[in-house]
Formats: sequence, C-alpha cells, structure tokens
Amino acid sequence: MRNYDLISRLPALVGITVGDSVQSEGIRRDYYRTIADLIAKNHYGRLKELANKNGLISYSEASGPNSAQLDGMKNSSKVDVAMGEFWIPSVHRPTPERRFLLRNTANANHIYGKLLTPCEAFTSVGPHWEETFFDLKNVADQAFCDGTNSIVFHNFSHSSSVTGKPGFVYFAGTHYSRNVTWWEQTPAFNAYVGRCSYMLQQGLFVADALYFVGDGIGHGEPQKTQPSLPAPGYDHDNLNLDALLTRVSVKNERFVLPDGMSYKILVMPAHAKIAPQALDKIASLVAAGGVVVGPRPEGIAGLTINPTETTRLEKVIAMLWDKSKPKHVVTDRTAAEVLSDLSIAPDFSYTGLSDAGDIDWIHRKAGNQDIYFIASRWDAGEKINATFRVSGKQPEIWNPVTGETRPATAFTQANGLTTVPLEFDPRGSVFIVFRKSIATKTQGKVRSNYPILLNTTILTGGWDLHFDPKWGGPANLHIDSLIDWTKFDDYNIRHYSGTAVYNKTFTIDKRSAGKKLILDLGEVHEEAVVKVNGVNPGVVWTRPAQVDITQAAHHGINKLEITVVNLWPNRLIGDEPLPIEKRFTLTNMHKFNKDTPLYPSGLIGPVKIQEAK
Repeated sequence: MRNYDLISRLPALVGITVGDSVQSEGIRRDYYRTIADLIAKNHYGRLKELANKNGLISYSEASGPNSAQLDGMKNSSKVDVAMGEFWIPSVHRPTPERRFLLRNTANANHIYGKLLTPCEAFTSVGPHWEETFFDLKNVADQAFCDGTNSIVFHNFSHSSSVTGKPGFVYFAGTHYSRNVTWWEQTPAFNAYVGRCSYMLQQGLFVADALYFVGDGIGHGEPQKTQPSLPAPGYDHDNLNLDALLTRVSVKNERFVLPDGMSYKILVMPAHAKIAPQALDKIASLVAAGGVVVGPRPEGIAGLTINPTETTRLEKVIAMLWDKSKPKHVVTDRTAAEVLSDLSIAPDFSYTGLSDAGDIDWIHRKAGNQDIYFIASRWDAGEKINATFRVSGKQPEIWNPVTGETRPATAFTQANGLTTVPLEFDPRGSVFIVFRKSIATKTQGKVRSNYPILLNTTILTGGWDLHFDPKWGGPANLHIDSLIDWTKFDDYNIRHYSGTAVYNKTFTIDKRSAGKKLILDLGEVHEEAVVKVNGVNPGVVWTRPAQVDITQAAHHGINKLEITVVNLWPNRLIGDEPLPIEKRFTLTNMHKFNKDTPLYPSGLIGPVKIQEAK
C-alpha cells in the first residue's frame, strides 16, 4: 500500500530512529495511516457489505468517541447511516466538550453526501429519573446546532417487572420509558425534537469554510468550534484526506462536492506535514481557481524513498506558497479576513446579547428556502437583533415548541442582509425561515415581533388537589393556597412522586373577554397539562410556564384543571428507610437515601392570567 517493506523499519514504531528522525516519523505516519485505512475498509466497509447482502442497512457511531487511531470521517463513509452521540450534564461528563461527540459524524455526513445524522441522545452516568424535558432541551439544542437531525433516545430499558415502578433499568442513559413519571407527557417533548429534526433534515448544510485536517486520524472536532475564525457568523466543515482526493473539485471559484455541498475557501492545517497526493490535489484546486488559506506545510507526510519525487514535491510547495505567483495560497490573513475580503458577509450575526448569554445556530438551504435554527442555551431571557445573509425574502418565525408559524412584522433589509429582532425565553429556540420573495426595499412595519403581557390577574383563593392514593397521596384535599408538596406535614405527600390534579374556577370580565389571554403557572415542578373548560391548549414544559388559553376561556366563570407531574426521587427517598413490604417503588437502582434532599414538587405559582397586546 505504501510501496515499501515495513519489516526492516519496524523499530521506528517503538521510537527507535531508523535512518533519521524525519524518516522515522514518516514510517510511523504511514503505519497509522494504513491501520486507519484498513479499519475503515475491513471493519466498517465489510460490515456494511454483509448487512446490505442480507437486505439490511448498517448503523454505526463510526467516528468515535474512542477514535485515537481511526479516521472517523472515512469510517463514517463506509456505513449506511453514520451516527454520533451526546450526553446530558453529569459528574461523569460535566463539561460540554466531553458531552457533545457528534460534530465529526455531521462533518463526515456532509462531505460524503449522507443527509441523516442520527445521534445516541441524552446519555448519562449518574442521574436517575432526575431529568425534566426542560433539562433536556438546551442539550438537544446544542446537538442540533452541532449537526444532528435525528434523535435516538438512550434509553428505554425493558424491565423484568411489568408492574413494579420505576422498574429495573440500565446503569446509564436518561430513562425514557413507560415507567418514568412523565411518560404520558412525552408527546410534547417528542413533538419538539421531531419538529427540529424534520426541519434540519431539509436541504443541505450551509458553510463557508472547508478545513482540511490532513490525515484525519484521531479525535478530530467532536464538538463544534470555529478554528481560525475569530469573527462569529461563519460556519465550516472539516475535510479528511480521502474526501479531498476523491470528492472535491472547483466550480465557479467554489469548492464543490458531488452531492451539492459547496464552500468558498479551503483552509490548510497549521503545524502539519502534507501527504504527496494531498499536495498535488491542492495544486490542482488552486489552478482551477479555488481560494486556499493557510501556512506552508512543514514537510511531506510519510516516508518518501525516491529523491526525485521529494525534489518535485518541494517545488510544488514552493510554487503554491510563493506570493509572487498569480495563483498561490493565502498566508497573511485569517480565514474570516479572507472571507470578508471576498465580500462574503457573516452568514449569521447578532447584537444585544447579554454578557452571560450563549447563542448558537445552524443554517440549511433547501432549494430556494433558507432555514436557520437559533438557540439561546442559558437560563435567562435574551433580546437580540439577529442578522442573516439573506435579502429579498420575507422572514418567518417558526416556534418548534408550539408549532406556530407567522411572518415577522419587525425586520429591516440592507446590503444583502436581513435583520430581525428576536426574543428568547430561558433556553429558548426558534427557526427563522426565508421562502417567500419580497422587494429588497421592503421593511417591517413595527418594532417588535413579540406581544407585551399586561393587566395581570393573580388567581387567589383555595384549590382542590387530588393525588393518586395508589402512590400514597390523598384522593381529595382542599388547600387554601399553593404550596410545595415537600412542605406538607403528611409524610406521603412530602415524598409523593407522580401525578396530581389541581382544580379551581376563575372569572373573565367583559374588559378581558375576546382578548389574547396567557395563563402563567409561575413555579411548577415539573411538567403540567392545562385544561380550561375541558379544552387542553397543551403541555407546559418550558420556562416561563405559560400557555395561550384564548380559545378555551370565555366571559364569566371558567373551570381550570392543571395536572402536574414531578419526578421519582422523592418517593425513592421516602421508601429507602421503609421495610420492603411498605415501599411503593421497586427498582434495582438505589442512589437515594433518607438523607437525600427532597426535590421541589407540584404547582407553587403564583398562577396568573395576562393579556397579550
């Protein structure tokens, strides 16, 4: 494969100098490159071949995360469906860079023409039944921005007991099964990830820079970063040796791939040697009009035996990195600076973000439609002015939580860009879609795209509260005011886990009748289902805990029902000191004990009704 005998050179693999240090390094590079190629071909490629021969398709997390000796992108090219993975926060993986392990797979799928990037999702080691939908949301949002567009929940354990809850479970993963307290409410969260996944499966990923990563052996870029792009707003893909040689060409001064992906610049790696084949391919791309950015290679990768070939390659390097030549590699500017010099504005940018704020984004293009997903991944509200590299199209605001879509009425267009004022609730996200043509001089007619909430009415007085007696709570209880379940004197209410229903009536006066009305639950733990006069306007699982009740409420007396679901820990904490025959729960996981602090639970409020103007 490398055209020389390795046997006499084996000592180089254990650090012994063979020839000189340059030759020894070249031998080691060729060895690891060969191992990576063989794994891609004879493991992943062979499994795909066998699966397809038997009428199956192959799935694999072929890009890692345990990929120190692998070319993850090449591995991904050898399976039918290449997957990544991402984790929720835990002691095992506390930081984002250790939790998001999917960017390599997304890159590989972009450059190898695979439209679907599924991910093993919400994995953890440590938490057990402690996650809410809201806890999962900003984790999912970062994964969407990193490139996933299909969620594979990890996991649904099949318990050996069909009646015992929360049941027998695997030690890892978010427990996403029929035995979790909020199982009946999962359609709301499933709808969210389904909407996001569907939208992000449309068309092709949009990026301006293509980063050549050399041999591509090792961990790569598991979480999205922007190397050498100090200015926000430009996205990128990575490119390995195999795809550079077999899939990249230049058309109309853009680097193009057979499946439609294209990029304005190709960025070279720093402090790296270059394979002879890669050098020749780069030379051909520059000759064809491609703009290549980056430092001169530090030498030739691998062992070159033929002195004449070595001389030729050195001449190619000298020619490409010679500024006096008409077609050469740009070395004196960053990737972002080169894009700016080429009149390529940032694809997405914003102003107005707080110092603590965290905004991420991804852009896909489907035919004439531009689809941007923007996420605020922190726990406070944000207001920004978001600017998109689109002009002559009506911006539309698509809410993936509710499914609501509406045209933006506040926006400006100038210089080929559209700026839209956006507001984010805690961990908020939105799709901004451009699909309908408008005149480039058209401007929005108002200042904000969001209603103002005013004329607040707090629902005071008592509530009827109903627990499930099978889980230790009273079937009927009247409370004078809302209170955290853990503050009750009753042991079984303090340790109650599951579903409880709140009932009361409220009055809508003539002044508010017919106006847009928002019900705000205040503090609620954790998921809630609201019914007004028997009409269910939806599950409340985001923050603030609000739902539009305009269509359900009417003038006069209205009946309000709020079903609240908390988590398993309180019941597990309460059961630990009890004899087995007096316990409500059955499980193989005993993380909690009598001294574990109880989790806030129930509807705490205040519950209020606000008019939206």
